[in-house]
Amino acid sequence: MRPTRAGGWWALVALAGLCAVPAPTAGQESNGYENLQALPADITRDDLGDTMLGFLRALGLPRRAGEGCLHCHVGSLDVPRSQWEWSSDEKPNKATARRMIRMVQDINREHLAGLDHRDWPALQVGCVTCHAGRLDPRPIEDVLGSALALGGVDSVAVLYPVLHERYYGAGVYDLRVGTLASMASRLAEEGRYEDALKLSAVNETAHSGDPGARRVTLALRIQRALDESGPESAVEVFHGLRETEPDEALGFSVLDGIGWRTYRIDRQEDALALFRANREAYPDLYFTFESLVEARHGAGEISREEIIAAYEAYLQTDPDNEMAQAQLTNHRRQSD
Repeated sequence: MRPTRAGGWWALVALAGLCAVPAPTAGQESNGYENLQALPADITRDDLGDTMLGFLRALGLPRRAGEGCLHCHVGSLDVPRSQWEWSSDEKPNKATARRMIRMVQDINREHLAGLDHRDWPALQVGCVTCHAGRLDPRPIEDVLGSALALGGVDSVAVLYPVLHERYYGAGVYDLRVGTLASMASRLAEEGRYEDALKLSAVNETAHSGDPGARRVTLALRIQRALDESGPESAVEVFHGLRETEPDEALGFSVLDGIGWRTYRIDRQEDALALFRANREAYPDLYFTFESLVEARHGAGEISREEIIAAYEAYLQTDPDNEMAQAQLTNHRRQSD
């Protein structure tokens, strides 16, 4: 008996949002379709149409007038679809699709079926699980990385706004501020500051008004001054930015982050200069106090007894500060 539309393999196809597909079975009577290799030979017209529609949705292909079908099938929008060569294997994408269908079948039948604990109804993967409405299933970091390797930063600067315009809010890619910011930071670590600042500008445009996007650009400018001219230049840039930039974009965290990044690569003197400047700029903020005294202690500039005394003195002015209390307790424990 063939499964009905209420259950069986049909429930796994695209209209359920998974685009999972059935395995072909032996001994089925052909329904007239030619060259079916990964789908059942007796699949009905409705079920085949539903499955193909699921493929289109999962890969984000256009559905109007069968345009998306041309991704795998041979035909032309200039002629009726009845004249298309549906059974042709001319396009490599069809072979790829068959391989992916079999992969999905294997995962669902062999791997997921063996799990002891599964959601109910039982979890099924499908095309949309990875593709999520796009042809290229890779995460955006890999997509942008390929664009950078093949076409340079200008290629990324063109591609990112296109992806942001099309997919933002769709849950397809991680298009938050941090994605392009991370790529810009990696370029800066390679000394490619012009490229890094170009990407950061693209990020600011895509996320207009977001202080986080602006913060990345400001950090790159300070980091560049540090790497190219030293801590005095970085501090000078920092003070200049404080006169023009809102505190929500700059704030203490920019110089603090650069300071610890510099500290971790054994440029402790440079880092201490940044921490001191940050403390002078934000003298009432606990975080600038903690970074400075911890960095001084780590660099051997002050002893364990001296850092304990520093926290004790701080708590005289802010006795309810739980972070300072925790740090003091930790240092006292280590001194025993």
